[in-house]
Amino acid sequence: GRPPEGFAIGREYNAVQINETLDGARIVTTQDVSGHGTAVAGILAGGKTDVFEGVATECSLLVVKLRQNVGEPFTQILCVQLHIV
Repeated sequence: GRPPEGFAIGREYNAVQINETLDGARIVTTQDVSGHGTAVAGILAGGKTDVFEGVATECSLLVVKLRQNVGEPFTQILCVQLHIV
């Protein structure tokens, strides 16, 4: 992936690239090492099964993966990156 428009760093992947990676392609090469974001996304947007249904099964997700600098809160990084400050 390339940096998102207007950014010099980072990578942006579209739904096709992400789905191809889930099917075995090596397009998205980052990994979720803690699992927290994946778990939260599953609670929010997980599909309906016999034993589980996500809170908002029809939603679309905007996923932002951040690397934390020592002493800098994740929300601060996210707000700066999304120009919400």
